[in-house]
Amino acid sequence: MDKKTIIIIILFVIVISLVFVIFSGRGNFETAISEISEQRNKLHRANEIIKSENLRIREESNGLKEDNIKAGKQNNEYRQLVDDFRKLQEQSGKNNTEYGNINKDFAEFLRQATITD
Repeated sequence: MDKKTIIIIILFVIVISLVFVIFSGRGNFETAISEISEQRNKLHRANEIIKSENLRIREESNGLKEDNIKAGKQNNEYRQLVDDFRKLQEQSGKNNTEYGNINKDFAEFLRQATITD
């Protein structure tokens, strides 16, 4: 064999190995691209779900804020009613004390009137 034949065989082997490396690498590259694309799609779906849940939570939060404001107003109304009831109760207690004093005075008057008769 002469040098030309050996060089041709070596170049042929190198070309075949390069073609093999390129095609086997291309398959891995396409697989990687496919996986990345699939992950991107999953990420996009997850992002959409997060956006919709975030919107739902905001709407629910606004509803809870409105309920809280209504409850605060009702709470103030109940406090006013309780305060009014306490005032009436204190007044009633004062009236009962006054009524008791009047009864005592009347009983004393009746006793004295009975003694003088």
